Amino acid sequence: MKSKQALKRFLITVSLLTVFLFSNVSSAAQYVYTYDNNNRLEKVVVTDNQGTYEIVYSHDDNGNRLSTSKNIIMDLKPPTTPQNLMSPTQSTTTIDLTWSPSTDSQSISYKINLNGVYFAATTNTYFTVQNLSPHTSYSFTVKAIDASSNESPDSTPLAVSTLSSIPTTPNLVVNAGFETGNLTPWTIWNNATNWSVISTGAYSGQHALRIGTQVGGQQDFFSGFEPNQTYELSGWGRVGTSGQAANLEIKGNAGLKQIIQFTSTVYEYKSIQFTTPADASWVAVLFWNGGSSDFYLDDARVLKVNL
Repeated sequence: MKSKQALKRFLITVSLLTVFLFSNVSSAAQYVYTYDNNNRLEKVVVTDNQGTYEIVYSHDDNGNRLSTSKNIIMDLKPPTTPQNLMSPTQSTTTIDLTWSPSTDSQSISYKINLNGVYFAATTNTYFTVQNLSPHTSYSFTVKAIDASSNESPDSTPLAVSTLSSIPTTPNLVVNAGFETGNLTPWTIWNNATNWSVISTGAYSGQHALRIGTQVGGQQDFFSGFEPNQTYELSGWGRVGTSGQAANLEIKGNAGLKQIIQFTSTVYEYKSIQFTTPADASWVAVLFWNGGSSDFYLDDARVLKVNL
């Protein structure tokens, strides 16, 4: 009787340990138990919709369990989907990509798709796409693949553009990166006070502009823009909370209006081209935060484009 009770307690212990080691195993899993010559549990093989795994037990000469290990025999479970795909920097012919790592029980590599077609593979969580065309929009996705060739779903697509060919004209925006430590010559609408030139958290340099909720402002130009010419408005921006949006805008007489919207919580570069009207007597660069979290703006530019 005592030996039966001891065996029952032992099997209960094994069951609990199996549940602990295979907490993600399907309830429909199949278990195969192997015992040694002394009727001690030696191995448990588990097969479910994630693959086949084994728990191997070792014992000393007195029957005490020394160790328990988990080994993969056949893995059917894909890695997790890569998250936070973004592009921290771009040039006229290159786009840098970064993303958060996937997780898996095996080693992982990543496949990068460009405009829906396989482009490259890497074991890193960053990649530089080269030999691209200037001022062109591209769409990227990334998926993870493990050593058993299980593939994750594609990441959320990322659309990003290369920069335009570098023009010979200077940036028309004054104090574009707020490196003076103040706002001048930018102005804030309605004398709002929920803004500041910050000295930490800039995209580049030492300063950036923090724009509070429901705050806007602009920089006016009454000269410097040629009529019927193509320019590019660009900048680096981010919002404080996911799900929010804020704008960088070009506006002028004769109906000129183009808007860039920032929605990422990390700095992202965005640009848009516009053509000045025949009467380019007034042009303004505007920022506007209509969301419920802070908006951060840095390195605003307006450059004449050499097409």
